[in-house]
Amino acid sequence: MTEIESDLKVVAKKFYDLKYNTVSYVRNVGRLWQNFIDVYTIQKWCKEGFLVLDVGCGDGRIALPLSQKFHIIGVDFSRSGIKISVKRAGKSSKTLAFLVADIEHLPFRERIFDLVYSLGTFEYFDKPNKALQEIRRCLKSSGIIIFNVWSEEAIRLGPLYSTLSRIFLSRSKKNRKTPFKIAVYSSSKIRRVIRECGFKIIECRRHYLRSNHIILARTR
Repeated sequence: MTEIESDLKVVAKKFYDLKYNTVSYVRNVGRLWQNFIDVYTIQKWCKEGFLVLDVGCGDGRIALPLSQKFHIIGVDFSRSGIKISVKRAGKSSKTLAFLVADIEHLPFRERIFDLVYSLGTFEYFDKPNKALQEIRRCLKSSGIIIFNVWSEEAIRLGPLYSTLSRIFLSRSKKNRKTPFKIAVYSSSKIRRVIRECGFKIIECRRHYLRSNHIILARTR
């Protein structure tokens, strides 16, 4: 593997650009239960009038249902994913917007969002501090962040996830060789990182059959 391909974020971008170019979001019906859980988890902490940022929005699976009640902006580094999100949203939505952006360089002014969530993103960062600090910059005082990371138990699930992901891709040799790698965290490590980045932890628990830590925190 080349030096650039060893960068988790670069590898992830290649993977998702390929995925969204070859897979219809309709085929993700098997993720409906996960989508329901994610929307429910985030919605519990949203209030009327909140401006919410979805970092790593992908095909809009969470942003779209949340936009029925809240103002949502979705960002993703995959241009292909954003194209699908925009198509799904249509032109009629007044509470939803999507744009291509990097989590480490968000194109927003300081202290604008009430809540930021990012699910399925931080496994591509061996050192997530910069991304968390950038999110903190965009959050209002006492703003809320909700995100997840893979737990150390996910090491056993990584090959399985990679295999299942490739099943949903085209059968071409190129797609079967798509690299996939995740960063994993112990509970103590992710708690330490969150505090270092200026957040106060509200909750940190296991999620998705214990393969993930889901973290809820506020800016200090």
